[in-house]
Amino acid sequence: MVSSSTRNIKLAIVSFFLLLCNVWSTAQTSINTTHTQNNTNKSVVFNVRNTNNYAVVVNAVSCNLQTVGNDTCQILYNTTAINSSSSTWIQGLVGNGQNGWVLASTGVTSVATAGVYRLNNSLTITIPPLSTYGFCISNVNGTLGDMLLSTGQAVDTFSTNGVSIFTGGNIGWGGNVVPFTPATYPVGLVGGISFNRLPVITSFAPTIAASGTTVTLSGSGFTGATALYFGGTSAISFNVVNDSTISAVVGSGASGTVSVITSGGLGSLGGFVFNNPSATMIPYTGSNTVNSSTTLCTHAGCGVNYNNSANGYSVLTGLAGYSINISGNYSTETGVDLIRIYSGSGINGTLLATYSGSGTINYSGTSGQTLTVQFTSNASIVSTGLSSTVTYSLVAQPVITSFSPISAASGATVTISGSNFSGATSVSFGGIAASSFVVVNATTITAVVGNGASGNVSITSNKEGTSS
Repeated sequence: MVSSSTRNIKLAIVSFFLLLCNVWSTAQTSINTTHTQNNTNKSVVFNVRNTNNYAVVVNAVSCNLQTVGNDTCQILYNTTAINSSSSTWIQGLVGNGQNGWVLASTGVTSVATAGVYRLNNSLTITIPPLSTYGFCISNVNGTLGDMLLSTGQAVDTFSTNGVSIFTGGNIGWGGNVVPFTPATYPVGLVGGISFNRLPVITSFAPTIAASGTTVTLSGSGFTGATALYFGGTSAISFNVVNDSTISAVVGSGASGTVSVITSGGLGSLGGFVFNNPSATMIPYTGSNTVNSSTTLCTHAGCGVNYNNSANGYSVLTGLAGYSINISGNYSTETGVDLIRIYSGSGINGTLLATYSGSGTINYSGTSGQTLTVQFTSNASIVSTGLSSTVTYSLVAQPVITSFSPISAASGATVTISGSNFSGATSVSFGGIAASSFVVVNATTITAVVGNGASGNVSITSNKEGTSS
Protein backbone atom coordinates (compact mmCIF):
# COMPACT_ATOMS: atom_id res chain seq x y z
CA MET A 1 0.00 0.00 0.00
CA VAL A 2 1.13 3.55 -0.64
CA SER A 3 0.21 6.97 0.59
CA SER A 4 0.54 10.23 -1.26
CA SER A 5 0.17 13.98 -0.86
CA THR A 6 -0.83 16.35 -3.65
CA ARG A 7 -1.06 20.10 -4.22
CA ASN A 8 -2.31 21.73 -7.43
CA ILE A 9 0.49 23.57 -9.23
CA LYS A 10 -1.92 25.74 -11.22
CA LEU A 11 -3.41 27.35 -8.15
CA ALA A 12 -0.39 27.50 -5.87
CA ILE A 13 1.20 30.90 -5.45
CA VAL A 14 4.04 30.60 -3.01
CA SER A 15 6.41 33.24 -1.72
CA PHE A 16 9.32 32.54 0.57
CA PHE A 17 10.72 35.18 2.88
CA LEU A 18 13.93 34.53 4.75
CA LEU A 19 13.72 36.33 8.06
CA LEU A 20 17.23 37.21 9.16
CA CYS A 21 17.46 38.51 12.68
CA ASN A 22 20.02 38.66 15.44
CA VAL A 23 19.75 35.84 17.93
CA TRP A 24 19.97 37.12 21.46
CA SER A 25 19.49 35.54 24.82
CA THR A 26 16.09 35.37 26.46
CA ALA A 27 17.70 36.72 29.59
CA GLN A 28 15.94 39.88 30.66
CA THR A 29 16.84 42.98 28.65
CA SER A 30 16.31 46.55 29.91
CA ILE A 31 15.83 49.95 28.28
CA ASN A 32 16.19 53.09 30.39
CA THR A 33 15.64 56.68 29.35
CA THR A 34 18.28 59.32 30.03
CA HIS A 35 15.77 61.91 31.20
CA THR A 36 16.32 63.69 34.54
CA GLN A 37 13.49 64.49 36.89
CA ASN A 38 12.39 68.14 36.96
CA ASN A 39 8.61 67.79 37.24
CA THR A 40 5.92 65.73 38.98
CA ASN A 41 2.62 64.18 37.96
CA LYS A 42 0.35 61.41 39.20
CA SER A 43 0.53 59.56 35.87
CA VAL A 44 2.67 59.44 32.73
CA VAL A 45 2.05 57.82 29.31
CA PHE A 46 4.50 56.66 26.63
CA ASN A 47 4.83 54.14 23.78
CA VAL A 48 6.76 50.86 23.47
CA ARG A 49 7.45 49.54 19.97
CA ASN A 50 8.56 46.02 18.99
CA THR A 51 10.21 46.08 15.55
CA ASN A 52 11.22 42.40 15.65
CA ASN A 53 9.64 39.55 13.73
CA TYR A 54 8.82 37.82 17.01
CA ALA A 55 6.86 38.76 20.11
CA VAL A 56 8.43 40.20 23.25
CA VAL A 57 7.09 40.21 26.80
CA VAL A 58 7.39 43.31 28.95
CA ASN A 59 7.70 41.99 32.50
CA ALA A 60 8.92 44.99 34.51
CA VAL A 61 8.63 48.78 34.51
CA SER A 62 10.67 51.33 36.42
CA CYS A 63 9.94 55.00 37.05
CA ASN A 64 10.80 57.90 39.32
CA LEU A 65 8.77 57.85 42.54
CA GLN A 66 8.65 61.06 44.60
CA THR A 67 6.51 60.02 47.56
CA VAL A 68 8.31 58.27 50.45
CA GLY A 69 6.43 55.30 51.87
CA ASN A 70 4.41 52.54 50.24
CA ASP A 71 3.42 53.75 46.77
CA THR A 72 0.55 51.91 45.06
CA CYS A 73 1.18 52.02 41.33
CA GLN A 74 -0.91 50.81 38.42
CA ILE A 75 0.45 49.84 35.00
CA LEU A 76 -1.91 49.98 32.04
CA TYR A 77 -1.43 49.29 28.34
CA ASN A 78 -3.27 49.96 25.10
CA THR A 79 -2.89 48.06 21.84
CA THR A 80 -3.37 51.40 20.08
CA ALA A 81 -0.28 53.59 20.15
CA ILE A 82 -0.35 57.10 21.61
CA ASN A 83 -0.29 59.75 18.91
CA SER A 84 -1.86 63.03 19.97
CA SER A 85 -0.84 65.33 17.15
CA SER A 86 -1.35 68.65 18.93
CA SER A 87 -0.89 70.27 22.32
CA THR A 88 -4.40 69.07 23.22
CA TRP A 89 -4.90 65.40 24.12
CA ILE A 90 -7.27 63.84 21.55
CA GLN A 91 -7.39 60.14 22.52
CA GLY A 92 -9.98 60.24 25.30
CA LEU A 93 -9.90 59.18 28.93
CA VAL A 94 -6.99 57.02 30.13
CA GLY A 95 -8.13 54.33 32.57
CA ASN A 96 -9.00 50.67 32.84
CA GLY A 97 -11.72 49.86 30.30
CA GLN A 98 -11.53 53.33 28.76
CA ASN A 99 -10.73 53.71 25.04
CA GLY A 100 -8.87 50.43 24.81
CA TRP A 101 -6.82 50.80 28.02
CA VAL A 102 -6.30 47.61 30.07
CA LEU A 103 -5.08 47.41 33.66
CA ALA A 104 -2.15 45.00 33.60
CA SER A 105 -1.04 45.17 37.21
CA THR A 106 -1.39 46.91 40.57
CA GLY A 107 1.50 46.72 43.04
CA VAL A 108 2.97 48.40 46.10
CA THR A 109 6.57 49.65 45.98
CA SER A 110 8.39 50.71 49.13
CA VAL A 111 10.10 54.11 48.62
CA ALA A 112 12.87 55.07 51.07
CA THR A 113 13.92 58.21 49.22
CA ALA A 114 12.80 59.83 45.97
CA GLY A 115 14.36 58.24 42.89
CA VAL A 116 13.95 55.60 40.17
CA TYR A 117 12.48 52.29 41.34
CA ARG A 118 11.62 49.06 39.63
CA LEU A 119 7.92 48.82 40.42
CA ASN A 120 6.89 45.86 42.54
CA ASN A 121 4.25 44.80 40.01
CA SER A 122 3.74 41.32 38.60
CA LEU A 123 3.68 42.03 34.88
CA THR A 124 3.27 40.14 31.62
CA ILE A 125 2.44 42.29 28.59
CA THR A 126 3.06 40.56 25.27
CA ILE A 127 3.76 42.89 22.35
CA PRO A 128 3.34 41.11 18.99
CA PRO A 129 5.87 41.43 16.17
CA LEU A 130 6.01 44.84 14.45
CA SER A 131 3.58 46.40 16.94
CA THR A 132 3.44 49.51 19.13
CA TYR A 133 1.57 49.65 22.44
CA GLY A 134 0.69 52.62 24.61
CA PHE A 135 1.75 52.41 28.29
CA CYS A 136 0.61 54.31 31.38
CA ILE A 137 2.10 54.37 34.88
CA SER A 138 -0.11 55.87 37.59
CA ASN A 139 0.81 56.43 41.25
CA VAL A 140 -2.51 56.04 43.06
CA ASN A 141 -1.42 57.43 46.45
CA GLY A 142 1.71 59.42 45.57
CA THR A 143 3.48 61.29 42.79
CA LEU A 144 5.74 60.35 39.89
CA GLY A 145 8.81 62.25 38.82
CA ASP A 146 9.12 63.01 35.10
CA MET A 147 10.96 65.45 32.85
CA LEU A 148 9.07 68.39 31.44
CA LEU A 149 10.45 68.97 27.95
CA SER A 150 10.42 71.98 25.65
CA THR A 151 7.28 72.52 23.62
CA GLY A 152 7.80 71.37 20.04
CA GLN A 153 10.69 69.10 20.96
CA ALA A 154 10.87 65.93 18.87
CA VAL A 155 9.99 62.52 20.27
CA ASP A 156 12.81 60.96 22.31
CA THR A 157 13.62 57.35 21.37
CA PHE A 158 15.51 54.82 23.49
CA SER A 159 16.15 51.42 21.89
CA THR A 160 17.84 48.05 22.24
CA ASN A 161 17.38 44.65 20.56
CA GLY A 162 14.61 45.88 18.31
CA VAL A 163 12.49 47.31 21.14
CA SER A 164 12.05 51.06 21.72
CA ILE A 165 10.57 53.46 24.24
CA PHE A 166 9.05 56.58 22.66
CA THR A 167 8.46 59.48 25.03
CA GLY A 168 8.20 63.27 24.88
CA GLY A 169 7.06 64.99 21.68
CA ASN A 170 3.44 64.20 20.85
CA ILE A 171 3.65 60.90 22.77
CA GLY A 172 4.79 61.74 26.32
CA TRP A 173 2.02 63.16 28.51
CA GLY A 174 1.37 63.53 32.22
CA GLY A 175 -1.68 64.11 34.39
CA ASN A 176 -3.76 63.08 37.38
CA VAL A 177 -4.36 59.60 38.79
CA VAL A 178 -6.26 57.19 36.51
CA PRO A 179 -8.80 57.56 35.10
CA PHE A 180 -7.63 60.91 33.73
CA THR A 181 -7.31 63.06 30.66
CA PRO A 182 -3.60 63.81 30.03
CA ALA A 183 -2.85 67.51 30.30
CA THR A 184 0.88 68.07 30.87
CA TYR A 185 2.77 68.12 27.56
CA PRO A 186 5.41 67.18 26.51
CA VAL A 187 6.64 64.89 29.29
CA GLY A 188 9.56 62.45 29.25
CA LEU A 189 9.53 59.19 31.21
CA VAL A 190 12.22 58.96 33.88
CA GLY A 191 12.65 55.19 34.07
CA GLY A 192 12.38 52.29 31.65
CA ILE A 193 11.17 48.76 30.92
CA SER A 194 12.53 45.22 31.04
CA PHE A 195 11.50 42.58 28.55
CA ASN A 196 12.16 39.06 27.31
CA ARG A 197 11.85 37.39 23.96
CA LEU A 198 8.85 35.07 23.70
CA PRO A 199 9.82 31.52 22.66
CA VAL A 200 8.40 30.44 19.29
CA ILE A 201 8.11 26.81 18.12
CA THR A 202 7.99 26.63 14.32
CA SER A 203 8.19 22.84 13.93
CA PHE A 204 9.02 19.58 15.65
CA ALA A 205 9.89 16.10 14.44
CA PRO A 206 8.78 13.42 14.60
CA THR A 207 5.18 14.56 14.97
CA ILE A 208 4.18 11.14 16.30
CA ALA A 209 6.18 9.75 19.20
CA ALA A 210 5.88 7.31 22.04
CA SER A 211 7.19 7.55 25.57
CA GLY A 212 11.01 7.61 25.54
CA THR A 213 11.24 8.95 21.97
CA THR A 214 13.44 11.99 21.33
CA VAL A 215 11.69 14.87 19.57
CA THR A 216 13.59 17.80 18.06
CA LEU A 217 11.98 21.24 18.36
CA SER A 218 12.93 24.06 15.99
CA GLY A 219 12.12 27.73 16.47
CA SER A 220 13.60 30.68 18.33
CA GLY A 221 14.01 32.11 21.82
CA PHE A 222 14.73 28.75 23.49
CA THR A 223 17.71 29.90 25.55
CA GLY A 224 16.99 29.53 29.26
CA ALA A 225 14.05 27.12 28.80
CA THR A 226 12.81 25.86 32.16
CA ALA A 227 10.06 23.40 31.17
CA LEU A 228 8.78 21.47 28.16
CA TYR A 229 5.50 19.62 27.68
CA PHE A 230 3.91 17.19 25.22
CA GLY A 231 0.13 17.47 25.33
CA GLY A 232 0.38 19.07 28.76
CA THR A 233 2.60 16.31 30.18
CA SER A 234 6.19 17.10 31.15
CA ALA A 235 9.02 15.75 29.01
CA ILE A 236 11.25 13.22 30.78
CA SER A 237 14.21 15.44 29.95
CA PHE A 238 15.26 18.07 27.43
CA ASN A 239 18.44 19.72 26.18
CA VAL A 240 18.64 23.27 24.85
CA VAL A 241 21.07 22.70 21.96
CA ASN A 242 21.03 26.39 21.03
CA ASP A 243 18.59 29.29 20.87
CA SER A 244 16.76 27.68 17.94
CA THR A 245 16.88 23.95 18.78
CA ILE A 246 15.76 21.76 21.69
CA SER A 247 15.87 17.97 21.89
CA ALA A 248 13.34 16.51 24.31
CA VAL A 249 12.41 13.01 25.47
CA VAL A 250 8.67 12.29 25.54
CA GLY A 251 7.27 11.25 28.92
CA SER A 252 3.95 9.51 29.50
CA GLY A 253 2.62 12.10 27.08
CA ALA A 254 -0.68 12.97 25.46
CA SER A 255 -1.71 14.21 22.05
CA GLY A 256 -2.05 17.97 21.66
CA THR A 257 0.41 20.84 21.74
CA VAL A 258 4.14 20.91 22.33
CA SER A 259 4.96 23.74 24.73
CA VAL A 260 8.18 25.31 25.99
CA ILE A 261 8.51 27.79 28.84
CA THR A 262 11.30 30.31 29.21
CA SER A 263 11.69 33.47 31.24
CA GLY A 264 10.07 35.18 28.24
CA GLY A 265 6.85 33.19 28.54
CA LEU A 266 5.14 30.26 26.85
CA GLY A 267 5.56 29.11 23.23
CA SER A 268 3.46 26.28 21.83
CA LEU A 269 2.60 24.51 18.59
CA GLY A 270 -0.19 22.00 17.98
CA GLY A 271 -0.16 18.76 16.02
CA PHE A 272 1.67 16.37 18.33
CA VAL A 273 0.34 12.80 18.43
CA PHE A 274 1.30 10.58 21.35
CA ASN A 275 1.78 7.10 19.85
CA ASN A 276 -0.08 5.16 22.48
CA PRO A 277 -2.89 2.77 21.53
CA SER A 278 -5.34 4.31 23.94
CA ALA A 279 -4.47 7.81 22.74
CA THR A 280 -4.08 7.46 18.99
CA MET A 281 -5.85 4.31 17.89
CA ILE A 282 -8.59 2.40 19.63
CA PRO A 283 -7.67 -1.31 19.46
CA TYR A 284 -11.02 -3.06 19.55
CA THR A 285 -10.28 -6.69 20.36
CA GLY A 286 -12.23 -9.70 19.17
CA SER A 287 -11.02 -13.03 20.54
CA ASN A 288 -7.44 -12.01 19.79
CA THR A 289 -5.45 -9.71 22.04
CA VAL A 290 -3.51 -6.45 21.80
CA ASN A 291 -1.00 -5.83 24.55
CA SER A 292 0.26 -2.55 26.00
CA SER A 293 3.26 -2.52 23.64
CA THR A 294 0.99 -2.37 20.55
CA THR A 295 1.74 -6.03 19.80
CA LEU A 296 -0.85 -8.13 17.96
CA CYS A 297 -1.30 -11.60 19.49
CA THR A 298 -3.54 -14.65 19.22
CA HIS A 299 -6.28 -15.38 21.72
CA ALA A 300 -3.74 -17.34 23.75
CA GLY A 301 -1.43 -14.34 24.10
CA CYS A 302 1.90 -13.18 22.68
CA GLY A 303 4.49 -15.87 21.92
CA VAL A 304 2.19 -18.55 23.35
CA ASN A 305 0.99 -21.71 21.58
CA TYR A 306 -2.52 -21.45 20.16
CA ASN A 307 -5.02 -24.28 19.64
CA ASN A 308 -6.78 -25.36 16.46
CA SER A 309 -9.91 -23.39 17.31
CA ALA A 310 -8.20 -20.02 16.91
CA ASN A 311 -10.52 -17.68 15.05
CA GLY A 312 -10.19 -14.13 16.36
CA TYR A 313 -9.47 -10.63 15.15
CA SER A 314 -8.41 -7.19 16.33
CA VAL A 315 -9.74 -3.89 14.96
CA LEU A 316 -7.30 -0.97 14.78
CA THR A 317 -9.08 2.37 14.41
CA GLY A 318 -7.28 4.89 12.21
CA LEU A 319 -6.58 8.56 12.73
CA ALA A 320 -7.06 11.26 10.08
CA GLY A 321 -3.75 12.23 8.47
CA TYR A 322 -2.02 9.01 9.51
CA SER A 323 -1.91 5.44 8.29
CA ILE A 324 -1.71 2.26 10.35
CA ASN A 325 1.43 0.23 9.70
CA ILE A 326 1.50 -3.46 10.64
CA SER A 327 4.94 -5.05 10.65
CA GLY A 328 6.85 -7.99 12.13
CA ASN A 329 7.48 -11.71 11.80
CA TYR A 330 4.92 -14.51 11.94
CA SER A 331 5.12 -18.31 12.15
CA THR A 332 2.08 -20.46 11.29
CA GLU A 333 1.31 -23.88 9.90
CA THR A 334 1.30 -23.49 6.12
CA GLY A 335 -2.02 -24.07 4.39
CA VAL A 336 -4.20 -24.25 7.46
CA ASP A 337 -3.30 -21.12 9.41
CA LEU A 338 -4.06 -17.71 7.93
CA ILE A 339 -3.48 -14.09 8.85
CA ARG A 340 -5.84 -11.75 7.01
CA ILE A 341 -6.05 -7.97 6.91
CA TYR A 342 -9.43 -6.39 6.12
CA SER A 343 -10.51 -2.82 5.57
CA GLY A 344 -12.86 -1.36 8.12
CA SER A 345 -14.10 -2.69 11.43
CA GLY A 346 -14.65 -6.42 11.46
CA ILE A 347 -14.15 -9.21 8.93
CA ASN A 348 -16.90 -8.19 6.52
CA GLY A 349 -14.80 -5.50 4.85
CA THR A 350 -12.58 -5.85 1.76
CA LEU A 351 -9.83 -8.43 2.12
CA LEU A 352 -6.58 -6.51 1.64
CA ALA A 353 -3.84 -9.07 2.35
CA THR A 354 -3.38 -12.70 3.35
CA TYR A 355 -0.33 -14.34 4.97
CA SER A 356 0.41 -18.02 5.68
CA GLY A 357 3.43 -20.06 6.71
CA SER A 358 6.35 -18.04 8.01
CA GLY A 359 7.58 -14.68 6.92
CA THR A 360 7.37 -10.93 7.44
CA ILE A 361 4.33 -8.70 7.48
CA ASN A 362 4.84 -5.17 6.34
CA TYR A 363 1.54 -3.51 5.53
CA SER A 364 0.43 0.15 5.59
CA GLY A 365 -3.15 1.31 5.25
CA THR A 366 -4.26 4.57 3.73
CA SER A 367 -4.74 7.84 5.60
CA GLY A 368 -7.31 7.50 8.36
CA GLN A 369 -8.17 3.93 7.37
CA THR A 370 -9.34 1.42 10.00
CA LEU A 371 -7.90 -2.07 9.63
CA THR A 372 -8.94 -5.46 11.02
CA VAL A 373 -6.32 -8.18 11.57
CA GLN A 374 -7.71 -11.73 11.76
CA PHE A 375 -5.92 -14.94 12.74
CA THR A 376 -7.55 -18.33 12.05
CA SER A 377 -6.37 -21.92 12.47
CA ASN A 378 -7.63 -25.32 11.39
CA ALA A 379 -4.40 -27.01 12.39
CA SER A 380 -4.24 -30.49 13.88
CA ILE A 381 -1.35 -29.45 16.07
CA VAL A 382 -0.60 -26.51 18.29
CA SER A 383 1.98 -23.96 17.27
CA THR A 384 2.94 -20.34 17.79
CA GLY A 385 1.12 -17.93 15.50
CA LEU A 386 1.76 -14.21 15.34
CA SER A 387 5.11 -13.76 16.99
CA SER A 388 5.72 -11.11 19.61
CA THR A 389 7.29 -8.85 16.97
CA VAL A 390 4.11 -8.21 14.99
CA THR A 391 3.17 -4.70 16.03
CA TYR A 392 1.16 -1.78 14.74
CA SER A 393 1.92 1.93 14.74
CA LEU A 394 0.75 5.22 13.30
CA VAL A 395 2.63 6.64 10.33
CA ALA A 396 2.23 10.31 9.37
CA GLN A 397 1.25 10.86 5.75
CA PRO A 398 3.37 13.19 3.59
CA VAL A 399 1.91 16.70 3.34
CA ILE A 400 3.00 19.29 0.75
CA THR A 401 2.62 22.90 1.91
CA SER A 402 4.50 24.68 -0.89
CA PHE A 403 6.96 24.32 -3.75
CA SER A 404 9.21 26.69 -5.69
CA PRO A 405 9.43 27.62 -8.48
CA ILE A 406 5.78 27.09 -9.43
CA SER A 407 6.67 27.04 -13.14
CA ALA A 408 9.55 24.87 -14.34
CA ALA A 409 10.86 23.18 -17.49
CA SER A 410 12.39 19.74 -17.87
CA GLY A 411 15.69 19.55 -16.01
CA ALA A 412 14.84 22.33 -13.56
CA THR A 413 15.13 21.67 -9.81
CA VAL A 414 12.03 22.27 -7.68
CA THR A 415 12.16 22.53 -3.89
CA ILE A 416 9.17 21.00 -2.14
CA SER A 417 8.36 21.93 1.46
CA GLY A 418 6.00 20.20 3.86
CA SER A 419 6.19 17.43 6.42
CA ASN A 420 6.63 13.66 6.83
CA PHE A 421 8.82 13.27 3.73
CA SER A 422 11.09 10.60 5.24
CA GLY A 423 10.67 7.35 3.33
CA ALA A 424 9.48 9.02 0.12
CA THR A 425 9.70 6.60 -2.81
CA SER A 426 8.63 8.78 -5.73
CA VAL A 427 7.94 12.36 -6.81
CA SER A 428 5.91 13.33 -9.85
CA PHE A 429 5.01 16.52 -11.70
CA GLY A 430 1.64 16.46 -13.44
CA GLY A 431 1.59 12.67 -13.06
CA ILE A 432 5.02 12.17 -14.67
CA ALA A 433 7.89 10.94 -12.51
CA ALA A 434 10.69 13.31 -11.60
CA SER A 435 14.06 12.55 -13.20
CA SER A 436 15.52 12.32 -9.71
CA PHE A 437 14.87 13.58 -6.20
CA VAL A 438 16.65 13.92 -2.87
CA VAL A 439 14.97 13.79 0.53
CA VAL A 440 16.92 16.57 2.24
CA ASN A 441 15.08 16.03 5.52
CA ALA A 442 11.59 15.28 6.80
CA THR A 443 10.35 18.69 5.63
CA THR A 444 12.24 19.28 2.36
CA ILE A 445 12.68 17.46 -0.97
CA THR A 446 14.55 18.70 -4.03
CA ALA A 447 13.38 17.14 -7.29
CA VAL A 448 14.42 17.46 -10.92
CA VAL A 449 11.51 17.85 -13.37
CA GLY A 450 11.30 15.12 -16.01
CA ASN A 451 9.24 15.40 -19.18
CA GLY A 452 6.53 16.67 -16.85
CA ALA A 453 3.12 18.21 -17.32
CA SER A 454 1.10 20.92 -15.62
CA GLY A 455 -1.03 19.70 -12.76
CA ASN A 456 -0.22 18.21 -9.41
CA VAL A 457 3.05 17.82 -7.57
CA SER A 458 2.85 14.49 -5.75
CA ILE A 459 4.97 12.59 -3.26
CA THR A 460 4.45 8.90 -2.64
CA SER A 461 5.71 7.06 0.43
CA ASN A 462 5.26 3.36 1.10
CA LYS A 463 6.39 3.70 4.72
CA GLU A 464 7.02 -0.01 4.79
CA GLY A 465 8.94 -1.19 7.80
CA THR A 466 8.92 2.26 9.35
CA SER A 467 6.91 4.25 11.82
CA SER A 468 7.30 7.84 12.92
